[in-house]
Amino acid sequence: MPRLSEWIWDRFDVVYESDSSYHFLLRMAGLSFHRPEGVDRRRADPATVEARMAEIRRELDRDWSGDDALVVAADEVRIEHEAIMRRAWYARNTKTRITVDRERKAQNCIGFCHQDDGSVDLMRLDWQDTGTVSDALIDLTLEHPDKNTVVVWDNAGRHKTKEPRRKLATVKNLERVHLINLPPYCPDLNPMEHVWKEAKDSISNHQRATFEDTRTAFETFITTNKFPHRLT
Repeated sequence: MPRLSEWIWDRFDVVYESDSSYHFLLRMAGLSFHRPEGVDRRRADPATVEARMAEIRRELDRDWSGDDALVVAADEVRIEHEAIMRRAWYARNTKTRITVDRERKAQNCIGFCHQDDGSVDLMRLDWQDTGTVSDALIDLTLEHPDKNTVVVWDNAGRHKTKEPRRKLATVKNLERVHLINLPPYCPDLNPMEHVWKEAKDSISNHQRATFEDTRTAFETFITTNKFPHRLT
């Protein structure tokens, strides 16, 4: 950049100081300001990942494009809250003393991002395990009783154990649920992951007084918005 500034001065007799023109020139050079994304070393090569995504898209288009099908991208999340209460005493010729009382609370949730309109069904979970996730799937079918439900999600152990698939065949309502797994170690391909990020960004850097306030802000952002993230 110093050399570029010197060149602009020599060529145009202009002092180069603007950050906006700095950004503009880098974009004109085809560069990006996005931070690089971390990729798990166990992730398959791009061709294999894209082949699996193409297979998922074909299945969705071929078998689940009718009005009687509900296609959702699903994922779990855990939000945490640390309440910090500070009291300070200040007197002349004395040092300031701060008392900090930390209280940690958390809430597990599962979200189902509708692939037709970007709305989200959000449910609280007591924990993230096979039983609670299976119960959430049942609740999802009760919310949409006239639909055959397709759930596309990652390869977490609770998503791949025999228990959920056994329940699919034996538990009323779950026989209408079809499960599809994304390529392993590809969280960026799950639309619900992007919804979580937006929701967390919306509540970041704002200390709320109670955990309930934090949870409400997080849930309200998700349930009152529609999101553009899609599998296809």
